[in-house]
Amino acid sequence: MSWPLVKLSEVVSIKGGGTPSKNIEEYWGGDIPWASVKDFKSTILEKTVDFITQLGVENSATNVIPAGSIVVPSRMAVGKVAMLSVDMAINQDLKALIVKDVKKLDKRYLLRFLESQSTHIIKQAKGATVKGITLDVLLNLEIPLPYPDDPEKSLKEQKRIAAILDKADGIRRKRQQAIQLADDFLRSVFLDMFGDPVTNPKGWEVKKFGEICKCSQGIQVDTELQSNEYKEGYSPFLRIINYTQNSKEIRFIPTPETEKAKIQSDDVVMVRYGATAGFVGRGLEGVLANNLFKIGFSTKYFTSDFLFYFLTSDYFQDILISSRKGGAMPAISFGQLNNINITVPTLARQKEFSKLLELNAVISSLNREAKAEPLFDSLSQKAFSGKL
Repeated sequence: MSWPLVKLSEVVSIKGGGTPSKNIEEYWGGDIPWASVKDFKSTILEKTVDFITQLGVENSATNVIPAGSIVVPSRMAVGKVAMLSVDMAINQDLKALIVKDVKKLDKRYLLRFLESQSTHIIKQAKGATVKGITLDVLLNLEIPLPYPDDPEKSLKEQKRIAAILDKADGIRRKRQQAIQLADDFLRSVFLDMFGDPVTNPKGWEVKKFGEICKCSQGIQVDTELQSNEYKEGYSPFLRIINYTQNSKEIRFIPTPETEKAKIQSDDVVMVRYGATAGFVGRGLEGVLANNLFKIGFSTKYFTSDFLFYFLTSDYFQDILISSRKGGAMPAISFGQLNNINITVPTLARQKEFSKLLELNAVISSLNREAKAEPLFDSLSQKAFSGKL
């Protein structure tokens, strides 16, 4: 059985957002949550990093979106979706989908449908550096609506499907939480072993970041030179989404002669600008795009494991976030970065931590092998094809 498809434009309206001026202090630090793509941690958006005032709302293009609304990114984190648990304002990279008639379309059904369309939405994104989608892409999505001639029966079936997918998602989240708990434990151990350079350096040597780490920026590559398939003499072209979203959509470019933008799996990489500026990743090999940079370090000072965990620590990230420059497109200042204190423990101590990481990797692998993700994806496909 297949159900008739209805364009989203028929069942939802869309509201956009904006950013109050960063230069006016009275617009910021209020009690109104202000969401951006960096707040998309799950399908429920409960809290935000930033807050604005009512004055900020009144003097910008932002809109306060009511709790229960569905919000999707139109730039940067394309393919994600979340339901607001509280009223909150949104920035210009987010779009709120407001259900026109809740007696005809269940919000959680809409949430799960959009989640199932993530791969399709990502493929529709355009842009050489920062990927985005147009409103037409969203409005032209076709959602299956069961029993269109019987609104009451249709809504009941939508709620049934959403409830099944919610339960499957609950199983998936428990696996993710187990992995997260193991990672949180590691971060706690890291802090206990090494402290932070300001409040508790544990007696280790402390240096300025710029004294012992050097950053090299990626390269700009014209879109016409990029290939969706590997060719001889080409290398993977790594973009922000490959790190921040673990996107498997890899492009390939002619391997450049310069070594500065080439990275190995142990190299530590940081996002240079945009909503995710300061994000730190590793584990990939290829050539970096120009909005990413490689953090070079000497193995006589650091292991890759120690440096990665130090750069993702609350201490380091809090300093980075507070020092970012720019409004809608924040950027990391190399001057500020180079002046941050960094702990330099002995290599023997760092290698002890690496052994703990290996144990954590085994635990995480066992949780991932439970196959909660494939189960959810399979149920989702059946649900929206009328086979659940």
